[in-house]
Formats: sequence, structure tokens, C-alpha cells
Amino acid sequence: MSTLRDQAERERWQKERCTLVYQWPLEQGWLTTAQGERSNPVRGYHPGVDIAADSSHLYCIEHRDDGSAIIRAHDIGHVDSPNVVPTSRTIDDLFVPGTDEPVYPIRIEVLTDQELVVIGESMDGTSRTLYHYTLDGDGGSLTRRDDFPLTCSKLLTGPRDRSRRYPKYYAIAGERMHVYIVDERQTNRRNPVDGRYSAQAYRRFDSGAIDTGWARLTLAFETFPANSQVVTSYYASNDPLDGGEIDRLEGLSEDDAIRLREAGVEGLWGLLAAGEREVAALVEDASAERVETWIAAAVDRLDEQEWVTTDSANQRDILLDDVSGRYLHVRLELVGGIDASPEIDSFRAYCPKQTYLRYLPEIYQAPGPGERFLERYLSVFESEFVDIEEEIDRLARYFDPEGVPNEYLSWLSSWLAIEYDETWPAEAKREFLAEAPSLFRRRGTKVGLERTLRLYLKHVERPDTSWMTSWRRRRLEARHADNMLADDELGAALRRIEEQSAGHEPGHLLFTVEHRDIDRVTDRRARQPYTRHMEGPRSFVTFAGPFVDPEHLTTVERTVAREKPAHTHGRVVEIRHELKLEGGSFLGINSTLTPREFVLGRATLGGDTVLKGEATLL
Repeated sequence: MSTLRDQAERERWQKERCTLVYQWPLEQGWLTTAQGERSNPVRGYHPGVDIAADSSHLYCIEHRDDGSAIIRAHDIGHVDSPNVVPTSRTIDDLFVPGTDEPVYPIRIEVLTDQELVVIGESMDGTSRTLYHYTLDGDGGSLTRRDDFPLTCSKLLTGPRDRSRRYPKYYAIAGERMHVYIVDERQTNRRNPVDGRYSAQAYRRFDSGAIDTGWARLTLAFETFPANSQVVTSYYASNDPLDGGEIDRLEGLSEDDAIRLREAGVEGLWGLLAAGEREVAALVEDASAERVETWIAAAVDRLDEQEWVTTDSANQRDILLDDVSGRYLHVRLELVGGIDASPEIDSFRAYCPKQTYLRYLPEIYQAPGPGERFLERYLSVFESEFVDIEEEIDRLARYFDPEGVPNEYLSWLSSWLAIEYDETWPAEAKREFLAEAPSLFRRRGTKVGLERTLRLYLKHVERPDTSWMTSWRRRRLEARHADNMLADDELGAALRRIEEQSAGHEPGHLLFTVEHRDIDRVTDRRARQPYTRHMEGPRSFVTFAGPFVDPEHLTTVERTVAREKPAHTHGRVVEIRHELKLEGGSFLGINSTLTPREFVLGRATLGGDTVLKGEATLL
């Protein structure tokens, strides 16, 4: 009988024996395995200084012999063999933004996929600065993190929170080497005009008819923090160029004005409605700074109009008294704090002005002071009833899966006795509701279960499985280069891969196996990888994955438990990118059969191993 110590030693040996780790050591050009064995000197690699990784890349800072430094990005989505180095590219275009001064990277951390935080040192070694590096398809861009001016010597990324874009990261910085928590914070800037955290928003409504009577303004707030306010001002006119034309704006040349007028932008309100980006596109040689100057000048001139301001701030429902004109001009002044500000969700204007006075006898509609008072008095009740009438008119949208608000999705699903996980994205819930009649007809079948799971997986983050098809092509081409495949066999195999992958975007893999699917497989060892997950003749197993988020696997498990046929048992087995022995390898996905013979001492797992004789899978 083995002792506990012997058992622990055996488990440790098994773990080390089945784990192979790629590591770039300080000794130039060598790969080291987890067992400490060195092999395959690699040309072009230099000693590593720091390392970080995201879901698909390994980033390593290398210092060259000539004193320069680069960041090497290794593709670790898949590795063919322990003796093959992953493909990589270098990031060596690190310069201080706006200058030609190079940045000498010494520490690196991952913020998100395709975003890095780098500690860069000046070439004379006197100062260190934090930089934010964003990768794109052709290269990347480096931005200085001015919000953290202390000299850093070490970085560490903390736990990730899915509700935030960036995780917290920790830095050792300053002369006394204190530990700092660096966290994302969005702050507002002060308005240079009044010195407050304020901004103005302008909007013009066009009724299409002269002397239209405007009745009401309503505002719905997305967020309304404490110590913030919204002040509303308005006026109406019939002149489409009210406020003036664009010709006299400061900094706007005659040629620029002609181009804007040709594009339909004639007045100041048209300039504000177009926005900075569209105006810059219309005037091709206009910079963002010039367009900001034009818009600021237009705002100054519009502020000189005779605006009517509401009696109090934060009014959500404003009754307009004696306001007529084709165009209703509205100005919102939003005041907040350094880290909070009000956000407007919707903004509506009601016209033409019709009051409940028209339903009263003619004597009450006669012009005079009494008519004006009664009209305003009835408007209070009208504003409430109009909202109710509009809600009744929009009632049908609550029965439309595509138009129902998110908060009413669960209510609509209860009408159809639909059960889905509350963690499903809103778009997945809407599609499920729309396809409910079709899915119900197939409920309790393998087809129905897989359609439900695919519907959910289509709306969550997808993993990058494109390497699988590329890997299969590379293996065929390698066998062809080794004279293991003829030209026509290679062509037929490549065409078969194209047919299998046509119409299927890289993403989650999903298939379900039940007992009748493997009835023809008579060999016990060939059946075992599937039957080991089944608990009896009335059971099945669903293979799904790989998953970007562990919560997606949990949701799939709950969905299978809910959608499985009655009196059956279903199990979910996750498919991972890597090869895992003891039941985690799948023929044609992460393992292949080749005609090579198994020769002890020279075989490569996945390349030279074959199933022969009784172990052949039918």
C-alpha cells in the first residue's frame, strides 16, 4: 500500500509529465520545458525582460544587443507541436507621441485584448513614464498616460470586472517605491465661460407649417445625479435662417462658406445640427480645431436671441404659453460635477397646440381673459391624459419581440410560457421569442436543443477558432511536403475542408451525442470517450465550447437541464482549445490520424501516433 507521500509524489510527477509550457528564458535563443529541459536554439530571439498575455497573444519585452528594445507579440491561440515556436511579430515603433524620441520599454501589462500598458524609459535612463498602447490591424498607437506622472518601476494587472472596460492595475512608483492603485475614472471638464462643470445642448424642431402653436416640451432623463440640474430655454420663429447666416462667423472663409452652402448648411442652426465631424468632412481642409471655433462662434451668436427660460430647473414637463412659429428652438443648460452629470434619454415637442377647451361649449371659447385662464387650466389635465393615450396607442409594441422594451421581455415571455436564463443577452431573448413557435415544435429533440443553444451562443462573445481550419490545412501541406500525400489527394482534402467550413463563421463548437449515434461502434475503447459521460441508456452528452467566459458554460448547462426531454439525463462537456488527454480530445478537431507508424523514441503525439487494429474508430 502506497503512503500519502508516495501518492502526492506520483500526482506531482503526473502533472509535470502531462504539462508542457513555453518559456522564453534570459539565455538567448533557447526554449525551456516545464521539466527544465532545453531544446531547439531559435534564431532572432533576445533575452526577455518582462512578459504579459491576453486571450490570444503573449507579449515579451526583448532588449537587443545594440541597446534597443522591442515588444514581441506571439500568437498562442494554438501550437502545433512542442518543437515549433508560435508565429510572432514585433512592435518596435514606440516613440513619444508627437516626437521622434524612442521609448525604451522595460515593463508591460495587458489592459484588454489589443491594449497594453507600458513603462517606457528615456534613452538617457533618467525618467520613466506610463504609456497606453493600442494595437490595430496594421500597427498601433502610443499614448502617454498623463494622469499618472510618477516614475514607475513595476506594473501588475488586478482582477477583471465585466462591468468595466479596464481592470485596476497596481504600480510601484515614486522615490519611496510606494504601491499605487491605478483605476479608470471619467471626469468632466470645466466650462471656460462660467468656470462650472456645465454644457449646452441646442435643438430645433420644424413643424412644416407657419405660425404653428407649440403646446408642450417633455424631457426623460437617463441619469440624474444629485447636485445636478437642467435649465430649459426656448423661442419660436418662422425664419429658417433665424440667428443669422454662416458668412460672418469668425474664422470662416468665403470659400468655406460656399462649400457649406452647397452642402445645404446655410444658417447657424444648420451648422449646429450638422456637427463637428460632418462639417469637417464637408470642408475637406478644415481641421477639428477650426470647426470647433466656428461652432463656438455660432453658439455665441445664438445666445443673443430672446430666449424664454423656465421658472425653475429640472422640469420634465413644460407647458408652452403663447409660443407660435414654424421652428421651435430649444436650449438645454446641463450642470453637473467633476464626476457626474445629467444625461437626457429623450426629448419631445408637441404641436399643433390643441387644448381641451375645444370640447367645451362655445361660450367658454370666447376670446378674453377667462378663455386664456381656462385654456391654461385645462392644459394641466391634458398633459397627463395625452401620456395615457400615447401609451394606449403604443400598447401593441409590448407584444412585438423586436419592439418590446428590455424590461418587459420577461413579462412577454410569461405569456408564452417561455423559460430562458436571465443571463441571456436581450437580443438573444428577442430572437427566442420570435422563434418560439418553431422551437416549441422541436422541443425535447436533439435538433431543438441544439437550435436553442446556438441561438444563445450566437449573441455572446465568440472565441477565435479560425486556427482549427488553418491548422488542418498546414498539417495536410506538411504531409504533402513529406511525400505522404499525392497532389490529387492534397487537392481533394483541401476542397473537403473548404466545403465543411463554408457558411460557418469561426466561433463556438456544438454537437450532441446520444446512444443511438454510437450504436455502430462495436469497440469498447472507441465508445468509451463518449459513454463515459453518459449515466445510462436514457442519457446524452452535449459537447460545446470553447468559451470566452466561464459564465457562458454555466448558462449552457442550465439550458440543457431545462430543455432536455423528460426522464432523461443530459451532461455538458466543454471543448477547449488545447489537447487534453483522458476524454478531452476530439477526432478531426484537435487530434488527427496519420498513416505514419508509431516508433518508440521517435514518435510525436498527434503527428506520428495512429489508431490501428481494434482501436480503429468506425
